[in-house]
Amino acid sequence: MQQKIKKTKLFLPILIFIFSLALVIFAWKETESFIEYQRQEQFNDAAREIVIRTNDKLDEYIDIIYAARALFAASKSVERDNWQAFINAQDFSKRFPGIQALEFISRVSLEEKSDFIADVRFDTRLEPLGYPSFNIYPEGEREEYFVVNYIEPFEGNEKAFGFDLASNPERREALEKARDTGLPVATAPITLVQETEEQAGFLILLAVYKNGMPIDTLEERRVALDGFVLAVFRAGDLLSALLHNIDRAEGLNVDIFDSTDNLGENSKLISHKHGESSYQPMFVQDGGLDIAGRKWIFHFEDSSEFFVSSAEKFLPLLVLIAGLIFSILVFSVLYSFARTKLQAVQLAQTLTKDLQKFQLAVENASDHIIITDIDGRILYANKAAERITGYSKKEILGRKSGELWGGKMDKVFYQNMWKTIKEEKKVFVGELTNRRKSGEKYEVQLRISPVFDEKGDEIFFVGIERDITKEKEIDRAKTEFVSLASHQLRTPLTSIGWYAEMLLSGDAGKLTKDQNQFVNEIYEGNQRMIGLVNSLLNVSRIDLGTFVIEPEPTNIVEIADSVLEELKPQILKKQMNIKKRYDKGIPIIKADPKLIRIIFQNLLSNAVKYTPDKGKVILDIAKRDKDLLIKVVDTGYGIPKGQQVKIFSKFFRADNIQQKDVEGNGLGLYIVKSIIDKSGGKIWFESEENKGTTFYATLPLKGMKKKQGAKGLS
Repeated sequence: MQQKIKKTKLFLPILIFIFSLALVIFAWKETESFIEYQRQEQFNDAAREIVIRTNDKLDEYIDIIYAARALFAASKSVERDNWQAFINAQDFSKRFPGIQALEFISRVSLEEKSDFIADVRFDTRLEPLGYPSFNIYPEGEREEYFVVNYIEPFEGNEKAFGFDLASNPERREALEKARDTGLPVATAPITLVQETEEQAGFLILLAVYKNGMPIDTLEERRVALDGFVLAVFRAGDLLSALLHNIDRAEGLNVDIFDSTDNLGENSKLISHKHGESSYQPMFVQDGGLDIAGRKWIFHFEDSSEFFVSSAEKFLPLLVLIAGLIFSILVFSVLYSFARTKLQAVQLAQTLTKDLQKFQLAVENASDHIIITDIDGRILYANKAAERITGYSKKEILGRKSGELWGGKMDKVFYQNMWKTIKEEKKVFVGELTNRRKSGEKYEVQLRISPVFDEKGDEIFFVGIERDITKEKEIDRAKTEFVSLASHQLRTPLTSIGWYAEMLLSGDAGKLTKDQNQFVNEIYEGNQRMIGLVNSLLNVSRIDLGTFVIEPEPTNIVEIADSVLEELKPQILKKQMNIKKRYDKGIPIIKADPKLIRIIFQNLLSNAVKYTPDKGKVILDIAKRDKDLLIKVVDTGYGIPKGQQVKIFSKFFRADNIQQKDVEGNGLGLYIVKSIIDKSGGKIWFESEENKGTTFYATLPLKGMKKKQGAKGLS
């Protein structure tokens, strides 16, 4: 009898040991699958970002081509030195990496050919001796020529000087299309005349028409054509510029084809390869873009260099080894405690009775509710948890949420969550992304509350999740619409600004006093619209999480002083008293200077705008143990107490400010708080209506963390 009892006691630990081994093998295989999934996601993200960045960057390049055409439209004539000055003013090499050259193509008839060649040869505006060897090539008589006349930079592009684009079928086709439509037109893949390697190239052209001539019809545009502004690209250099700072992009094989004319192998623009040629890709993805009237196809494959980190690579093996060790320890513990089985059963029954009380209250709740032990293993799940996650109770109980629908956020999120509920013993509230059993991602609002015994020790956690996917989708749709609309508005607003500046500077002739006042009103109104559009774009990038943080050694004091200098006209106009109080030895910190400038611009411009004439503004910058404290004090209108809770909300402007008719869009403080929160700092304020406001902001001395994204904030 005793032998039978002994065998019975040994049977359960052995059975659990076998079961734990099965779980270890399952966890090992699941970890391998998860690593594979991570690689797939990283591959997809890198491929998608390359396509997005290509589209955004080429939009910027097309904007500079439009600006070049505007130069001709606003001037009686544009000479070679004017062209060089315009290009140099754009900070060409930094703002437009990937462009080989920006050119002006002159339209020359057969009758004008000799005079045109002579004019170029004797043009001494940039070269004291002119260009005595200039000629149009290839040689031969044609009805008209489209000649490369102005080139910047000239060095490295000398071979293109004098080239007749109409002599080449691909270039001529693009010329005619650009002439007839008035829109930017890209060529098929070509070999540049200045090419020294074996890179493919392409051109983007925009027609320039003679000032004062009608261009409403096709015939009118053909008659009025004066030439073209032209951007020259070496495809390989362009891709290298686009791939810079994209995570994992160096491990991608990228092929870009121009599929417009089905040119076969001749349609390849770029082939960017990595790793071993014998490697068989695991991931493949294609994408497409419309580039100035042509269809580009992107083909991505992973390479042997595209892999997860060493730690992730060996993670499945570590899981297997750790699982085996854990299984052996569990077996040992269970064996030693086999005689306490009855006590364990009684404890389980007691816990079950307590949990049944919870079950009656929450079983039919619409929100997903689970109860876990202090290690996160699920003891109870209601019906909503099954409905929302797609897992049955049988699959859920005894498991951790991270093994099923959870575990999709970054490590910092979960560290903060566990610190809040286990160490600080507080309620944790947050938003996160989960994955249903079907593989579909969904977003939830999470609330985890610790449950304590009579001694104050944690015994359970109650987790409540509310599915907010639809609300988030609606919010994202609104944000994406604002981003798209703002992006589309920025191009015409930029053109209006260019034309207004040119009119005010007298490029189109001297204005009368009334004309100058009217154009100035247009310019100032346009600048306010550009400010609003930039703010809307900033908010959409913040909400979508696509903005870039690029830290570098930054002098906070210099930026603060430069912002005050920008505000000097408003300060002088309002006869305000500005006082600066900076601690000695304010250190250089690693931060994104653009974001720091946005913080100071908003805080200081608000203080100036919302303070009456002859008021006072104080700027303090102090160094503390772990951070810098920025304090902006004003004697302005203040913020009504009942509205202070909304001050960092989007589009919020206090009632007392709206009555003063002070300009503003209610987005600045939302942007500032988002930047400071992302930087690990804090922002708060003190205010009393009609007495003034003090804003406090901290920035950690350790600086900002680098963040990848599509674009920076404006």
